[in-house]
Amino acid sequence: MGSIWTEENEDRTMVKVEILACEAMNKLGIVPDDALHDIQTKADFELDRVHEIEKVTNHDIISLLTNVAEHVGDASKYIHKGLTSSDVKDTAMGVMMKHSCELLIDLEKKLHEVLKRQAQTYRNTICVVRHHFFPLRYQGPSGSRLIRHPSRKDVCGRFDPIRQPKGWQRYWQW
Repeated sequence: MGSIWTEENEDRTMVKVEILACEAMNKLGIVPDDALHDIQTKADFELDRVHEIEKVTNHDIISLLTNVAEHVGDASKYIHKGLTSSDVKDTAMGVMMKHSCELLIDLEKKLHEVLKRQAQTYRNTICVVRHHFFPLRYQGPSGSRLIRHPSRKDVCGRFDPIRQPKGWQRYWQW
């Protein structure tokens, strides 16, 4: 999880978003094929250099794009064309959130399997349970309920922060 939310991964994800935007503009005929090839193969950055540029520009996206332009060369004039900084950063954050959710869902599945095994192992163990409004009482292990109740992966598995909700067009009509 920690590697997903580093500054370097955020910048790398923003560069990927910029490359994907250039690929889409290439399909529309806005970005030439040779420029797209240069962008795809040369787009890179050094985090130290980005910080150095940011001291002058006071803008994180401009400093990143300036450093990427130093690597790409003349074709960099097509990078970030028609985009705002928020477009790029918000999309990158959505991608990072999706990766985080996928990781959490995978860990939840592993935890569910461990708890299921433990519930089977200790299913005949008697536990003393005290609830807030009830006196002490004896009960079977509460972990045994896990076997009867499915995981919430049916809800979490549908999470996709990138997908547009149905009917979103009506909010963008002028």
